[in-house]
Amino acid sequence: MAAKTVKNLNSKIYYQGQYWNDLPQVQNYIAKSITGDENKWWVEYFKQKYATTPFHHGLFLNCGDGRWEREFIDRKIVKTATAFDVSPDFIKKALLLRGKRKIEYILADANKVKLPKNKYDLIVNYAALHHTQYINRLCNVLANSLTQDGIFLNFDYVGPSRNQYPIVNWLILKLVNNTLPKNLKKTTLGYPHLPTMLATDPTEAIHSNLIVDSVSRFFNITEKRNTGGGIAYEILTHNTNLNKKIISLKKSKKHIQRLLKLDRIFTTLKIVPVYFSFFIASKKSQRDVKTAYFQQIENIREKYSLKLENTYTLFNFLVMFKHYRSWRKRAKMTGDYMIYTLARVASLFLAFLKHI
Repeated sequence: MAAKTVKNLNSKIYYQGQYWNDLPQVQNYIAKSITGDENKWWVEYFKQKYATTPFHHGLFLNCGDGRWEREFIDRKIVKTATAFDVSPDFIKKALLLRGKRKIEYILADANKVKLPKNKYDLIVNYAALHHTQYINRLCNVLANSLTQDGIFLNFDYVGPSRNQYPIVNWLILKLVNNTLPKNLKKTTLGYPHLPTMLATDPTEAIHSNLIVDSVSRFFNITEKRNTGGGIAYEILTHNTNLNKKIISLKKSKKHIQRLLKLDRIFTTLKIVPVYFSFFIASKKSQRDVKTAYFQQIENIREKYSLKLENTYTLFNFLVMFKHYRSWRKRAKMTGDYMIYTLARVASLFLAFLKHI
């Protein structure tokens, strides 16, 4: 695959700040959503249900510093592991932390990675697919590399792409934030700024909204547990008011519990989208006859996105258009949009004709 891919080699932006799942109450909320028991974490649940006998060889996607493959080996969920990441810094750190564990590390771009067929009986996606540009291609590669009786474990952000939340979702989120006391309210709550996201990490949630559909083309989802986030995630993540002293107060715990209850209610009623999901999948015995067509559609999508400021929708393109102050730049963007949109439509139509 020779096409240019979107990737981020700056490992320093990851593992920074406090996320919602760092809070004990949120951990309980997530645990109960997945396992039915707020005191049983998803890793323990997975081991008890799927790994009473350890898997032989696991593959870990976009592994970062290697935390999950180390934990899975230490918990005897899997005997050996292969893991890859695009960041040389992360691979170097993971190697230092590997110890004597049987883990092979590969420096690879998820959008281009090549894997042996029928090699792994466990594949683990922990917050990896939402950084993948060519997600259809990767899911196809993963399906080929999984043994027929293997398991594909996913726990990922599956919410709106690039955190560009629906307006109703955002208005409810802001309203709920304003009901919190001053010492818990997120004072820096602002709609995610697309130009900044593209500048700091263009892979962040690039196709998060396509994860479930993409996986479903090549795998059968046999178990799915949504863990919400549509209200609580943005309020509790990078909230500078939430220090250990504050969150340990009885009143604070009460307000956080109410926030999580609202998160569950609004998510269950489908008023806000699901942000995070835990799901298990198995390899399909037969492939969709449209596999080649789906890949062609993805290739067309990515080809023209790179020509249109790395955007995929008219709304996002207009956000980028507004961001640039130069009228010369705006004029070029307008021309590009007209030309490349017509070219994209023509390409999609030709692809459709070939596969009907």
